Amino acid sequence: SLSADGKHLAFVRWNGEAHVYFSDVEPGARRIGALQRLSLEEGRNYPYGWTTDGKSILFTSDRAGQLQLFRQRIDQSAPDLLVGGKEAVMIVRPSPDGSQVLYSVIAQDKNGKRVMRLMRVSSSGGAPQLILERETIDNFQCATSPATLCIFGVATAEENRFVQFDPITGRQTPLPFAVKGTKYNWSLSPDAKTIALAQW
Repeated sequence: SLSADGKHLAFVRWNGEAHVYFSDVEPGARRIGALQRLSLEEGRNYPYGWTTDGKSILFTSDRAGQLQLFRQRIDQSAPDLLVGGKEAVMIVRPSPDGSQVLYSVIAQDKNGKRVMRLMRVSSSGGAPQLILERETIDNFQCATSPATLCIFGVATAEENRFVQFDPITGRQTPLPFAVKGTKYNWSLSPDAKTIALAQW
């Protein structure tokens, strides 16, 4: 706020840092054990999922300035970088069989237009590969093997639509339904039979 004489300004300076923690689930799944911090570096760290063996966590971190993709075993003191570079990694999901890690980045096409790219990289590391490119992708997720469904969502002012995609070829097939209303956050069930939605 500004003082009455216009000579002084009062303001709040805030810098948020998110860290990754994990915990054992106690027998009966009614309680969790003591929290253990995975990400020891400063900065914003966002967990997105586990590798199929349940021993490593996939997360993004801006410890190097830009959000990059990391994998870290829960008994490991430092993470392994899966995807670096100048393009910020936005959302990360494992493929149905866990052999690939899918992620989205904000990029520019050859005409300088802003686009969203869905990419994939081997869970063991390697060179990233392009899956598909669209003007807008709000969220995406895959089911868990033996299910094979992968979908992404596109929201407009009137509705949310869903598109099935192949994580290898990038082939896209619009699904025959939409959810009316404003933007939703959503999640696909592991068996690919249900989508849960929460309105923003």
